[in-house]
Amino acid sequence: MSKIKIFAIGGLDEVGKNMYVVEVEKQMFIFDAGLKIPEGQFGIDKIIPDFTYIEKNQEKIEGIFLTHGHFDAIGAMPELLELIPNLPVYGSNLTIEILKLLLEETVINATNLNVIKAHRKIDFGDVSIFPIQVSHSIPDALGFVINTSDGNIIYTGDFVFNPVAVGTYQTDIGKLAYIGKQQQVLCLLTDSTATDNLSHAGTFDHPEIFLEDIFATHNKRIIISTFSTNYYYIQEVMNQVALNHRKLIIVGKKFKNLVDRSIELKYLKFNKKLFGSINDINSDKAVILVGDDSIELFNTINKIAHDHDKLIKLKNTDAFVLFHPVLMGAEVMMASIMDLICKKGTKYYQLPKQYFNSYNASREDLLMMINLIQPKYLMPVRGEYRNQVASKEAALMFGMKENQIILVDNGDVVEFKDGKLMPIVDKVPVGDVLIDGINTDNLGDVVLKDREVLANGGIVVISVVLDKKTKKIISGPEVLTKGFVFLKDNQEIINDTQKLTKKVIEQNIKNNYIDYNEAKKEIRRVVGDYLYNKTKARPMIISITQEI
Repeated sequence: MSKIKIFAIGGLDEVGKNMYVVEVEKQMFIFDAGLKIPEGQFGIDKIIPDFTYIEKNQEKIEGIFLTHGHFDAIGAMPELLELIPNLPVYGSNLTIEILKLLLEETVINATNLNVIKAHRKIDFGDVSIFPIQVSHSIPDALGFVINTSDGNIIYTGDFVFNPVAVGTYQTDIGKLAYIGKQQQVLCLLTDSTATDNLSHAGTFDHPEIFLEDIFATHNKRIIISTFSTNYYYIQEVMNQVALNHRKLIIVGKKFKNLVDRSIELKYLKFNKKLFGSINDINSDKAVILVGDDSIELFNTINKIAHDHDKLIKLKNTDAFVLFHPVLMGAEVMMASIMDLICKKGTKYYQLPKQYFNSYNASREDLLMMINLIQPKYLMPVRGEYRNQVASKEAALMFGMKENQIILVDNGDVVEFKDGKLMPIVDKVPVGDVLIDGINTDNLGDVVLKDREVLANGGIVVISVVLDKKTKKIISGPEVLTKGFVFLKDNQEIINDTQKLTKKVIEQNIKNNYIDYNEAKKEIRRVVGDYLYNKTKARPMIISITQEI
């Protein structure tokens, strides 16, 4: 009797944190390991799945298969590879390149990264994996067919049917039709993120029209922000730079490396002679492209608006273009930032909703996929519960029956025995792991409650007592934190903070005199820079000095 289990470690009833598992007998196949953007969790940089089940059953893992290079699909890979460094990883050329750049920010030495190509089968004994090219906003996106003795299981990843897509942006309709006609499909795990949209998702956006108008009417410097892995939009910016004889300046080392590598691999088309240098950053001909993942991009825009960015200082002749949707949960704060930009006299443009396309399957795309595949069972994944319900309603409208559609929660184990769906009785451990800066420990409610009260990245209080006559330190420095780090878990950071504080105070003592205001400023600067370099967080720093 053959046994197949399918379950989500993350990605159901939520946007992001995608991670799905298919177990065929004693073989485990994992699909994606993404992050979720935190909403309202103060000081939290990202949320990833709980890998407890994966870690305990790692001897069964045949590999993890990545659909594409967006962070909702690969954003948790550094933490997973830190846990299992020799984990076999499979992905397209571009996806693996993006993952390598992501890992460069860590000390992780991943030893088993494998580039695969669409339509080339990978055998694992009695089970094989067949990658299929799909259309998304990033090239080289893949879906996967898991071939078993009881039929195929298909995981689409993010996809649309885009009739005008070319090259590595195309969905291979022919292969999908062949599989649906010639091979039995036991279960279809399909993208549900946008199935409440009724039209074909790949046919309604024309962001080039939005950009063309801006470039045609604004002959001074243009600053554009976008997501670093939205290749479709990055290419549109490059096209406008070339057409208007401008100079393109990429801001951010990580983003620049990604763009350069993508041009080399021909995923982006651009004449490198049109790149400007830092010396051109204030030129009227400059187009400054700011790119990062959603959280870091938001932080960069915030710094630019408050004149805290080292390179970009806004002028009243600039145009600032928000070439991406606003981060969910940050709408009010983003509106405040945009107001600040406008007050500087800078013209502000935001991509209208009618031009934005997430390149996730709409209802029509889902119906077309069902029609091509003809699955015995449908399991909507990747999306909030309302999106899963929208997928179910579309499938019912198509003619599937209620008992053919599987709506479950993260952790619920869907089991097939000899191709027959069994009642759901088992559940694997799942949950959210909150990541703070580069700290990969899960943060609890204690830290989050403090952060909500402080409404920022935490607070560090440094106190020291000096001799009134000699100005020598007689007590401290003592370091207290709230909502930033626990003393017992970060003693090295606490020790270094004490040493830096002591050094600053001693350097400011001259002839038994110390300017406490200057010393406090320097302590805030030195300790602040150190903490940011160690944790990528900027807590509020309060320095208290007393004399006795």
